[in-house]
Amino acid sequence: MAGRPRIELDRDQILRMAACMCTVEEIAYVMGCSKDTIERNYMDALEEGRAKGRASLRRKQYEVAMTGDKAMLIWLGKQLLGQSEKLDSNVTYTEQIFDVVPPSDEPDNED
Repeated sequence: MAGRPRIELDRDQILRMAACMCTVEEIAYVMGCSKDTIERNYMDALEEGRAKGRASLRRKQYEVAMTGDKAMLIWLGKQLLGQSEKLDSNVTYTEQIFDVVPPSDEPDNED
C-alpha cells in the first residue's frame, strides 16, 4: 500500500458543521485533517449539509415572515417572487438662477 493510510472521519459531524455553514477550512481544522481530505472524501456530506442548512434558514425566514414581519415579507418577495420596488422615473428638474453681485470696494456702513 503506497502513501498514507486513509483516515476515517465522522461523516455526521461534517454534515452538521456544513449545515451550520462552516467553511471547509473550519471543518478540516475541527476534524484534524487537511481541507483537501474533506473535499476529496466527504464532498457528498458537505453538499448535503449545506443543502439542509439552506433549507432550515429558508424555513425560519418563512416562519418569521408569516408572523407579519414586514421587512422579511418584502425581502422574501424580492428574493423568491421576483418582486421589486417601483422607482419613479419622472424626475422634475428646476433651475434656479442666482444674481451674483461682485463685492464692492466701499466699506459697509455699520451704525
